[in-house]
Amino acid sequence: RARLAAVFRQRERLVDQAIELGAARGGPACIQALGSGLSALAPSQRARLVDAATAYHNDDDRSKAIVGLVEGLPYLGESEQARLAAAAIDLAASLPRRLALRALGANVAHLNDAALRSRAIDEVIAAGEVDELPKALTHLTIDQRERLLHSAFEGSRSLDIANHMAALGVGLAQLSEPQRARVVGTVLDFDSEFSKSRAMLGLGPHIAHLHRDQRQSLFNLVEACAGPHAKAQIIQGLGGGLASLDASQPSSLVGTALFTALAILLPS
Repeated sequence: RARLAAVFRQRERLVDQAIELGAARGGPACIQALGSGLSALAPSQRARLVDAATAYHNDDDRSKAIVGLVEGLPYLGESEQARLAAAAIDLAASLPRRLALRALGANVAHLNDAALRSRAIDEVIAAGEVDELPKALTHLTIDQRERLLHSAFEGSRSLDIANHMAALGVGLAQLSEPQRARVVGTVLDFDSEFSKSRAMLGLGPHIAHLHRDQRQSLFNLVEACAGPHAKAQIIQGLGGGLASLDASQPSSLVGTALFTALAILLPS
């Protein structure tokens, strides 16, 4: 019991110093750093950190503190979760708000209150920071999934859309067949080999959720890409889904990987 009390006091001093340094130096770095360690703190200590993070008047500082603390959302009570999410949503400045919502989206599945979780998802989608949401697709309504996909397919650059397609890989199992077909079609339609390869880094490990003809179409990108670096990325992506390839494809992929590596190491 004495040892536990000593540990509590040490952690209390750590929280005190993080809050005091943040106030004295006008920066949230110490609070931000404690986000990954919230599981080791007492509920009262976690609440104090949330209080300090949401008290920053500068949007940039408040955003940085929020980004750090949302890593520990599973260890916060509903009240602290609600205040942290509301602080992210209520940020006025564009970039700090987007950064905070991106971090919230990555951890939105840990919000215990269903209404709060739904509101947070809506705000993340509206801000266009959708790349982390596929990890939480089971918590999205049908309408939210549609809006997520609509946002993912938008973009002025094919590379931006490719990054969205890559992010959707972890959520392929939760998408409907028409939605999965649209993802595959989008990747195949990219003009840029680099965009195709970037998308395949995320989709390749999850191709088990695609039909055989869709898997074959994505596998064919290996030979269709002329650039060795793009080809290597496609091979890397498909490597994560080897178990889902047809019987002859893994050995073919290995052979192509060797020739591609030589082409990169010994360019003509």
